[in-house]
Amino acid sequence: MKKHIALVLGALTLAFAPAVNAANNITDLTGGLNTFVNDATGSLPFAAAAGLDWSDAYIGSIVGVPPHFGLGIVAGATTIPGKTVKPLVEALGGSLSGDLPIPLAAVNARIGGFLLPFDVGLKVSVVPPLSLNGYDLTYANYGFDVRYALLDGEPLLPAISVGAGVDYFASTVKATYGSTISYSDGTNTLTVPAPEATLSLSSLVFEAKAQVSKSLLILTPYFGVSALVGSSTAKAGVGSNNITYGGGQAYWNQYFSGTTAAGFNTEKSVTNFGLKVYGGTSINIVVVKFDLQGMYSLLDGSYGGSVGARFQL
Repeated sequence: MKKHIALVLGALTLAFAPAVNAANNITDLTGGLNTFVNDATGSLPFAAAAGLDWSDAYIGSIVGVPPHFGLGIVAGATTIPGKTVKPLVEALGGSLSGDLPIPLAAVNARIGGFLLPFDVGLKVSVVPPLSLNGYDLTYANYGFDVRYALLDGEPLLPAISVGAGVDYFASTVKATYGSTISYSDGTNTLTVPAPEATLSLSSLVFEAKAQVSKSLLILTPYFGVSALVGSSTAKAGVGSNNITYGGGQAYWNQYFSGTTAAGFNTEKSVTNFGLKVYGGTSINIVVVKFDLQGMYSLLDGSYGGSVGARFQL
């Protein structure tokens, strides 16, 4: 699993690697920053909601023989469309082909309820701060949900549940480069020695969902839909210990939402919506389940996939 996570995180960071010859047109940089912060927020509820969907629409009651509960791990990725990130990457002198992966890695657990047919799930990110190929990375994904079974799936009918939950997602990528980057607006020049590029993403999401599943011998195929609403923030910035603001720092406030002696950034926070469909199957071997899932965001075209393994009674 650690190797899988490292590969996903590596793809994420390499997408932001600028070349030595950086763009020198200030409108390229501001356009890239604005495109990123305006459009990336649309993909964040989708990223936040990943990691807690199990194949079983309802796992059963904790009261009984055996009691119904489980503990597992999940790894995978969701995406931000390439058109959202490409202008910024190119303004920094890099290149990007395809979409940008956002890593997913978490421990998840679920326990059956009692008296009423419900269960409760929890997920916790398992990726610590990392340094990978000169990049500093942070990632967090937490959430919980409660699902109520409309049908419990016994004996011939499928299991159908409805539920609600809360998810939180945050990720930051930082990288420092030795080359000097300069940008000009035709009047003054902004020079950034050894720049540190930072992209920060976060989203707090409320989720309502419905799912159907059916156990068939060693397989449990399933399909679900989630409606998402929450607050998302995207921030992109460049910093350095010795920035030269030609014309003075105040002059460059016209181009960025935040300008200091240590750097500049552009940021946007919005209340936004998402609509996610997901599905897949688990392979059930006694008390161990291996889960394969695909997911798609209907509003912005983001997509993702995950693999998981869990112990479940």
